[in-house]
Amino acid sequence: MLKQTLFLILLGSWLPQQLFGQDTLFLQNPSFEDEPRHSKVPRGWLNGGFPMETPPDIGPTDFFRADTKPSDGETHLVMITRDFGTWERVANPLAWSMTPGQCYEFSIDLARSDVYLSRSRLTGQHISFTEPIYLRIWGSNLADRPSELLAFSPVVGHTDWKRYTFQLQPQQAHALLILEVMYAPGSRIPYSGNLLLDNASHLIPIDSCSINRERLAKIQQSPIPTLDPNFEDPELLQPLSEVDSAVVLGFMEQIFDGQVDIGLYGLANYASQFEGQPWG
Repeated sequence: MLKQTLFLILLGSWLPQQLFGQDTLFLQNPSFEDEPRHSKVPRGWLNGGFPMETPPDIGPTDFFRADTKPSDGETHLVMITRDFGTWERVANPLAWSMTPGQCYEFSIDLARSDVYLSRSRLTGQHISFTEPIYLRIWGSNLADRPSELLAFSPVVGHTDWKRYTFQLQPQQAHALLILEVMYAPGSRIPYSGNLLLDNASHLIPIDSCSINRERLAKIQQSPIPTLDPNFEDPELLQPLSEVDSAVVLGFMEQIFDGQVDIGLYGLANYASQFEGQPWG
């Protein structure tokens, strides 16, 4: 009986390695499953965005009127770029670090929501964040500091789910896989866009790959559109005194309970949607 038990234990540890390969890098929660909510990354993922901005959202969510059904499971990830010159990224701690020089295959479903209503810091008005953007895939050891660009998608304008497959060959050991959204290459000014992500694969080792490092370097070094550094009119941001205080207090309780991860501007953005808005 003891021998049979030991055999089953050894078999259970051996089979996954044979099925997936000894160097497969497993992602935590690759299908972004969690309770649908705004301003909180799915379990297993880390927010790597700007300190004073809200994290990405778990969709589908009525909060921004973005109700696209997931391609896999019950939920997906929603990431945006902003006309104020900020954008979103998330990171996944890998089971162990990427092996320098090893080729990996990574796949993920991408789409664009044709509706995403939120408040613009640039104008102070509620607008639709629906311009096409694209995905950049990085390796790093810090969630908010992408280090090595490994791959990137085309600009995603389609609203139906499509699967994209990438080949990655890191030159350094990275403990994190970072997914970041970005304005279309060549854009001169920041704009409001969104990207939906779902059904990511693990990083599967492959024998060989074809990496265009010249294109990667060009994308990594391409300038990111920014606002005039002298632009920022505080009057454009609606003060909290003009919104429903009961709603704000209720939402703050969720923050203190750890149910929502949101920046200071995010709180103002949330509260501003409940009073005096034409679609609220």
